[in-house]
Amino acid sequence: WRHFYPNLAPVGFVSMNPRPVCIKLFHFLCLYLVKAPICKGLLGCVFITSTAVHLPFLNFLNKELICQFEDFFSGSYLWRVFSCRIAFLSTKDLLLGSLLIYYFRLFERRFGSQSYASYLLSISVCSIFLEIMTFGTIYYLKLDLYRDRHFPIGLYFLLYPQFIYYFLDVPRVTHTHILGIPVTGKTVTYLIGLHLCYTTPTNVISALCGLVAGLCYRFNFLYMQNRVKVPSCLSKLISSTLGKLLRSEDPSDGNYPLGATLEIQRQQQIEMLEQQMLLNHSQSQGPHNPSPSFGFSRSPFASAQQQNEVNRELSERQSGIEPMSATMRVSESHINVLTEMGFSREASTSALQTANNDIHLATNILLQHYQ
Repeated sequence: WRHFYPNLAPVGFVSMNPRPVCIKLFHFLCLYLVKAPICKGLLGCVFITSTAVHLPFLNFLNKELICQFEDFFSGSYLWRVFSCRIAFLSTKDLLLGSLLIYYFRLFERRFGSQSYASYLLSISVCSIFLEIMTFGTIYYLKLDLYRDRHFPIGLYFLLYPQFIYYFLDVPRVTHTHILGIPVTGKTVTYLIGLHLCYTTPTNVISALCGLVAGLCYRFNFLYMQNRVKVPSCLSKLISSTLGKLLRSEDPSDGNYPLGATLEIQRQQQIEMLEQQMLLNHSQSQGPHNPSPSFGFSRSPFASAQQQNEVNRELSERQSGIEPMSATMRVSESHINVLTEMGFSREASTSALQTANNDIHLATNILLQHYQ
């Protein structure tokens, strides 16, 4: 934050107007939403709608964002159960929700926009259905659990189901320990999600319903992964129209902001290496071995492997040592040691090339892969 906002006061957002911060944050996030048009469109829509309802001449739209239980279950204002989910009323919720959309962009970049759109459609339908059933039970049983008698306002139904895949498929890389508790790269994401849902009881119930919806999709309950699909014709139509507005290429070096800390620089290089490794992997598979579909069936060791590779590469660059090439000649003695452990020669060679001829790192890569 200091790199992008040098005038930021030490007390944080207390002394700043939150609206300019939202605009700067939106511009910053869009720079990194390359090859993620759905996330970019989702971020743009929620930012526009959340800002529009606070304009003086559009204040009358605020009532359309509140869906009371009595109105919905009595059969009136049924559309509000959907309109209440297109915007955040709180600036704090808008900031945190935008960050979660940014963090979850990796799913779209890895598995394609069409498959990601099908996934979002499935979890949205399941999450909204669970919310209606839960709040309907509370309403008809006349349980006075909390004061707010309306559906949650915001994109909670779309964000919290993705925490299931984020927890299970994104590897944990420990950076430090605080009082013996490991702090990983995903800790901030979990704290943002926790801070976003605990504000009201309705948000907590919505978050729990979203997590259940994510689990149902993860374990293919009622064949959810096969029943809900975005048609290819619709995907091509949107890609040829709105896709041209949302599509963007990698920014040039002059316009691409460099991370202010070593951790941000490592994250940027992880993303670049990840794209290169996925490209090499798809080329090595050939036309007879297609890549897996959006089932999150890829091995989770890849991101940890990339983290180790980037850490080693940055250390070598800082010390003036050029990193070894992926096509280098690996040590024959290291290959013999790995083959004696039961690994194939091809896998041992590939692991040693990835690990820059480090036999310990190559062993970890092979063990995690076979596990």
